[in-house]
Formats: sequence, C-alpha cells, structure tokens
Amino acid sequence: MFFIRQWWIRGCFLLVCLCAVTGSQADDFSDGYRLYEQQRYEQAYPLILRSANAENPLAQTLLGIMHEEGHGIPINMHEALKWYRKGAENGSSTAQAVMGRLYHDGRIIKRNRVLAAYWFRMAAEKGHVLAQRMLAESYNKGEGVLRDNIKALYWYHRAAEQGDTQAAYMLGYLYYRGGSVIKNDTEAIRWLSLSHQQGNKRATALLGVMTIRGHGIQSNPLRGIELIGTAAQDGLPEAQYLLGYAYENGGIVQKNETEALKWYRMAADQGFFEARQRLQEIEEGDE
Repeated sequence: MFFIRQWWIRGCFLLVCLCAVTGSQADDFSDGYRLYEQQRYEQAYPLILRSANAENPLAQTLLGIMHEEGHGIPINMHEALKWYRKGAENGSSTAQAVMGRLYHDGRIIKRNRVLAAYWFRMAAEKGHVLAQRMLAESYNKGEGVLRDNIKALYWYHRAAEQGDTQAAYMLGYLYYRGGSVIKNDTEAIRWLSLSHQQGNKRATALLGVMTIRGHGIQSNPLRGIELIGTAAQDGLPEAQYLLGYAYENGGIVQKNETEALKWYRMAADQGFFEARQRLQEIEEGDE
C-alpha cells in the first residue's frame, strides 16, 4: 500500500537509532531490517517477528507493513492492523501516524475522527511531519477536535518547517485568504514560493494570481500568467479555468477563443463547476 510505505519512509527512520531498544531485541531488528531492505523477506520475517514479540515498536510497525504488503507472508489485514496498533501503543510515531490515517479514512477500520486526531497528535508531538500536517487539517476543519485556527496554524508551521509541501501551501493559502488568521500577503508569498519550488501546483497557481495582482510582491502579469500556465499544464483544473479566462478576455495574453475553449474544456472534463458553467454560457450565447 503506497500510503503506508510513504509514511514508513518519512517517519520511521528517525527512530532507527533504537535508543529504547537493547540487547538481542536490537540485534534481531537490525539483522531482520537489513534482510528486509535486501528484499529477502522470508529470511527477515522470523527475526522481525521475534523482535516484535519482544515489544520493539519499530519491528511491530514493520511487521504490520509486511502483513499488509505480503512481503514474505500472505497478505493479512487483520494481522497488519494488530501490529500497527501494538507499534502505536508502544510509541512508534510511524505506527501512530498510520493508525491516525486509518481511523481518518475508515477504509480498514470504522471511521473515527476523534481517535484519528488522538493518534495524529501522539505522532505529531514526536515530530512526525505527515502527522503534524494531518493534525493541522483536523484543527482547520474541526474533525475530531474543536476547530482551532491557532492550533491549525501552529501544526501547519511545524510540518512546513520540516519540508511538507502541502503544509507550506496551506500556510500560504491561509495567510492569503485571511479571516481565520490575520491576512498577511508577505507571509503568503513566502510559503507559496517555497511550496511552488517543491512542485506543488496549487501553490504555483495561487502564486501566479498574487503575482498578477501585486499582492505581497511586485505586480508582474506576464510572470503570473506563466505560473498559472505551468499549473494548468500540470493538470490543475482551477489553473486551466483561469488560463481559459485569460485567453477569453485578453489583456495579459492575446484573445484566443480556441485556446480559451480548450482550457475550459480541460477543466470541465475534471468536473470543475465554473468551467462547465462558462462553457454552457458560451454555447447558449452562440445559439
């Protein structure tokens, strides 16, 4: 499962120092993990299992992955969940983050946003970057916790400072929008620029809008439409709609009805309501 592997890679290796693991437990996990990395799963399994039974939270988390992905053993989601839970209860931030996401999504266990926020908080406080962002989103939306803009901003900052591009985008968006936080275009540009550099297409598009309007940055319409065009080419429907609008109305770019319709249709094909509505208006106007 890509999601679980992503969280393992981003979170687990921060703990591989095994600072809370000693003796044969550490040796079993170290040897088992080395075999796991070599994709010698059947040889790794008994060592990882022995370490997991000795209450090594890292081994328990890795055992959950092995059961989920069928590495050296048959896929068994019941066993995977059992070992993720054990790892979380024994302090693995990766397992805690995974438990939070499982409760958040409700795909394997019954959705419970309260428990999701609980596990996100446990992992976030240990520095798990993706859990920090998910906890921020919980506070931002009031899912499983009381809505709290200050705490949302705090955890978005924690995640963004560790390089999470989505958290950086959300900081930029919140500072741009204002309302729930004090509007600050300079901070918005700072975080959107960082997220854009990391390849976040939503950040690229919003940065383009702010660059056109000169909000927090010197106005540069050509650079702004270039940024929007980049996001549109990357498949972002909001940017495709904006590019269609620019071609329909001219000003920054030369009017071009064919290009306008092309970008509107691309956005509409992805279900973007405003693009569908504009296409309908154009078609009705031609009748």
